[in-house]
Amino acid sequence: MKTPLLTLACLALVFCSATAIAHEVTAPASVAADGAGHFSFTVLVEVTVATAQGSAYINGTDNTNLGETFLDGFCITTLDPGFYPWEITGDLTDPGLGGSVLYDHSLCDGWSGSVTVNIIPPAVAVEKLTWSTLKALYRQ
Repeated sequence: MKTPLLTLACLALVFCSATAIAHEVTAPASVAADGAGHFSFTVLVEVTVATAQGSAYINGTDNTNLGETFLDGFCITTLDPGFYPWEITGDLTDPGLGGSVLYDHSLCDGWSGSVTVNIIPPAVAVEKLTWSTLKALYRQ
């Protein structure tokens, strides 16, 4: 009798562990900054099983003005299954160079996930300027 009970307990533990790590965090691999170096992207956290909100960490110290931000949910608020978007906006410190932003999210069931988004600097025009391209620049 102990063996089937022990097997059932182990299977329940494996099933619970599998559902706890089934959450997912996604973001684009890269985004292009505009001419002024401004960028924006959305990180999407998918919660598959109800759990409490843990923390979010944003590290934008690689040539962006975001710096570091740590948001702690203290495991107080319960997140129901669904999608939770986090909008990240900032500017490149030096628009001539690229940068990156790291986003890390943790939930109170032990799951954590992270993504790094590369920020592509504004393109530098290599073609000759014509009157039509100059007019187009100033119409925006």
